[in-house]
Amino acid sequence: MTIPAHVLVRVRLADRPGALGQVASRIGSLRGDIVRIDVLEHDAGEAVDDFAVVLPDISVVAVLIKEIAEVDGASVESVREVDHMPNARMETLKAVTRLVTAETRTELSARVCEYARLELHADWATLTFEGELLASDGENGSATTTTTESRLENAGSVLSVGNDPELHVTDRTQLAAIAELTDALFTRMDRSG
Repeated sequence: MTIPAHVLVRVRLADRPGALGQVASRIGSLRGDIVRIDVLEHDAGEAVDDFAVVLPDISVVAVLIKEIAEVDGASVESVREVDHMPNARMETLKAVTRLVTAETRTELSARVCEYARLELHADWATLTFEGELLASDGENGSATTTTTESRLENAGSVLSVGNDPELHVTDRTQLAAIAELTDALFTRMDRSG
C-alpha cells in the first residue's frame, strides 16, 4: 500500500495566459491533487507560485519535476515534503493566538522563531539582540542557506530566517509583518511590566 505524499512545489513560470493551467494539468496527469496555490511573485513576465499537492506517493516527485519542466517557461525551484496540508487561515489564527498569549519575553522569542520557521518553510529562525542569541528554532548552519533578516525597531532585535532557496518578495513581506507584530508585543509587555 502506498502512502500519499504532501508536498509544496515552488514553480517559476512564464506569466502568460494558460501557463498555470498547463502546470496544473501536468500535476494532474500524475494523479496529483492540487489543494492550494499561492502566488509569491508576479512581475516582469514571470510568476513564482507555490503549489500544495497531494501525490499518490513520494516516488512521483522526480517525474513531477520533469513533467513541469516540459511546460514552456516553467521550472521547479524546490519541493518540500510536509506532514499535512494546513488550512492557511486557521494556522495563522492559531499562530497569532500563541504569540499574543506568551507571558514572557523568553516565551515570545521562542514562539516567534518557531512560527517564522514553520510559516516560511525555512530551515531555521533566530531572534537576536545586539548579536546575542535570544531564541532559535530549526537547524542553523547550512552552507547553502540564504539568510533574510527583519528588524524589530522598538525592541532593537533582529528576526532572521535561513532558507534554500532564497525567500521571495511575498515571503520577505510576511517576515517583516511577523517582526512588526512581535515588536508590538514586546512593547506591550514592556508597558505592562
